[in-house]
Amino acid sequence: MNLGIYEILCFIAVFQLFLLSFFLVTFKKGKRLSNHLLAVFLFTKCLGVNFFDFVNKYRVEEAKKLFLDVSNNSRSILEQLFDAGFNSKSVFNRVFKKYTGMTPSEFKRIHQG
Repeated sequence: MNLGIYEILCFIAVFQLFLLSFFLVTFKKGKRLSNHLLAVFLFTKCLGVNFFDFVNKYRVEEAKKLFLDVSNNSRSILEQLFDAGFNSKSVFNRVFKKYTGMTPSEFKRIHQG
């Protein structure tokens, strides 16, 4: 059994997701839930956030750590956003501002004195 599937099944059991009508209707109709569909369901219904927001929040936190690390002062924001897991500067800027209320440049300027 794939470890990802095992973890999903444990999550379903621990949080009794099998009691939710979504699961009951799906299984009664004989449909098979894909790992992707289960993951989407777990994030949106159980955690209250979509997968991309979940991942991006962690990436922003990583970027903030990189910005605050004085050993990274000589590195550009672009280099650091790639290190934090982003692959687009425009997406990074938009997401960073969404979670911090400021641009990456403002954040660095405020926190580096």
